[in-house]
Amino acid sequence: MYIQADNVHVGGGRSLLNALIQSKLAEYAYFLLDARMPLDLVSARQSLKTVSPTIFGRLIAQFWLWRNLLSTNILLCFGNLPPLFNVKGKVIVFVQNRYVIDDVSLENLSFKVRARLFFERVWFNSRCHKVNEFIVQTPSMQMLLKKRLQNLHPELAVRIPVKVLSFMRQVSNSGFTSGRTSNGQSKKFDFIYPASGEVHKNHKNLIDAFIILAEEGYFPSLVLTLDVNKFNETLKSIELAKDTFKLNILNMGFLPHEELLGIYRRTRYLVYPSLYESFGIPLLEAKQAGLFIVAAELDYVRDSINPDQSFDPNSAVSIARAIKRSLGISEDPAVVLSADEFLSKLILPV
Repeated sequence: MYIQADNVHVGGGRSLLNALIQSKLAEYAYFLLDARMPLDLVSARQSLKTVSPTIFGRLIAQFWLWRNLLSTNILLCFGNLPPLFNVKGKVIVFVQNRYVIDDVSLENLSFKVRARLFFERVWFNSRCHKVNEFIVQTPSMQMLLKKRLQNLHPELAVRIPVKVLSFMRQVSNSGFTSGRTSNGQSKKFDFIYPASGEVHKNHKNLIDAFIILAEEGYFPSLVLTLDVNKFNETLKSIELAKDTFKLNILNMGFLPHEELLGIYRRTRYLVYPSLYESFGIPLLEAKQAGLFIVAAELDYVRDSINPDQSFDPNSAVSIARAIKRSLGISEDPAVVLSADEFLSKLILPV
């Protein structure tokens, strides 16, 4: 088997790729990896070709696949995109980036990211007819991909199967104390949101929710994992909110996987307000680690887990209320008066 992942090196894709590299069934696989991927996990029995993260480097990799694949080979394209050339063998494409197949707007993204995603959409649309099989991780992604194929050509949606097969690195329970049994007594942090700073990760509404809580006199702690070099503007706005409303927020920057698991061990709740995900690996990892889950009431969440509390991710008020429910803070409903009671409030002196 050939596993082509030369456009994967960060985020959830990197975590899944690491799990693949360590799989016993991939012991003799041939990997095409981004030169920025750590290679210490690759075993001596696995073959490896590193690819320069440039347009020219990836074109060379595509040409190499065309030259070397045999009709008896299986090619797993792990980075959303089919081969650029007509290769021999069975082609399986693992689609994990919702932006590539969904019609969601790109206008809030940076110019560089918009250009890359536009190019990848064109690539996918023009080459998907050469795929033998697609793999996605959730029913929601399956529905989106089938819709995309149907829109491109009805025959594609019938001919090419789209299978739901999800996997992830298994989190060891060793060292974890469930928030469900500890009542937070041994936990240092209340909430964690392990996410990068793209607009769809929805940090704005999350911070606005913590502002609402602060104005009501509640200051739960929140851990973020935003890369200072990549999301400096987002962090500036968060720091301003922290200073203005005395929010208890700590950004730890980008964390390697093992360090992130260490933070899970010291945290009670995962809060997850992201608007778009193909899978949502942190949801599953946090569930395995015994954290309570407070997440958006969206399809991608329910595809993977049943959260302990859910909210409307487009409403900071809804997020704040879900956090209060998680913390056991009661919220009295509005008192509805009769007409006589209403008028009496206006007429009779207090």
